[in-house]
Amino acid sequence: MRVFLTGLMASAAALALSAAANAADYVFATPDEAYAHLSADDEFTVRLQPMEIGLRLEDNAQISREALNALYRDSVRDFTDEERARLDALLAEDAALLESLSPLLPDDVVFIATNGGIDGGFPHTRGNAIVFTPSWLAGGDAGFRQTFYHELWHVLSRHNRDRADEIYALIGFEPCEVMVPENLSERRLTNPDAPVNAHYAPLEMDQADGVVPVLFLPEGGYDPTLEGGFGAHLGFSLMAVDLEGRHCEPALDGDGNPMLIAPGNLPQYLDLIGRNTGYIIHPEETLADNFVLWVNGAEGVPDPEVVERLGAWIEANR
Repeated sequence: MRVFLTGLMASAAALALSAAANAADYVFATPDEAYAHLSADDEFTVRLQPMEIGLRLEDNAQISREALNALYRDSVRDFTDEERARLDALLAEDAALLESLSPLLPDDVVFIATNGGIDGGFPHTRGNAIVFTPSWLAGGDAGFRQTFYHELWHVLSRHNRDRADEIYALIGFEPCEVMVPENLSERRLTNPDAPVNAHYAPLEMDQADGVVPVLFLPEGGYDPTLEGGFGAHLGFSLMAVDLEGRHCEPALDGDGNPMLIAPGNLPQYLDLIGRNTGYIIHPEETLADNFVLWVNGAEGVPDPEVVERLGAWIEANR
């Protein structure tokens, strides 16, 4: 019996060491490393168009990648000792959960600190990096943890991009190649957390086969007189589309413009994706908030089956 127990304990220890060896590493980037990460060509930067660069630089005359990279250089910084300690405490407190998610994460999850001058000061992700802002790093404990896991979902989802179809199907989205008309494309706003629109929500509606959520800027781009800064420039609508093979073609109104529908006028959209969050600008964002609910074991949400489906997918794949 003692020999059996000794062998069992050795096997358990070996499994624990193996799990620890395969756990994702959380890395604090230096300013130089952060700049290299943010200025690199990736799925976000290759989709940027001039008008949205002008918004990010708060100057419609500044529309080059070089100018944007200069902003990145000026915005990255070192983490303070207090910020490092707070993140380290979260990683330690949730070590078991984070280790269990490691099979779905990249080998390294990079932390980048900024002065809040990038993308309106909102926390976001790029590649395998989470971009933090001073206000979030100093925020309340509940919001701090919630935002961390919201952004971690984006890193996880991006690392599993080859499974995007099955992930987005958890809230009813199906794959298609989205065709954005030129008059809207030049005003398109690229979300660094979800830079690709490659899925649509099939719905029962008279005008079209379904919708694609789209973000766009006001005509003319950045407006210095508009109160609310970056966030006040964000337009969001559901673009009606017709499915043509693998393509989602915009459904046009009588004037030949794409049909843009306010979400409140299309309740069947919320019937499809659930009502657990108001963050419905992209299936990626809706899933990120439901991931936070799964992490927190949230009860009493309007559509618990959405959280359950997401949790079942995670359990089956980690």
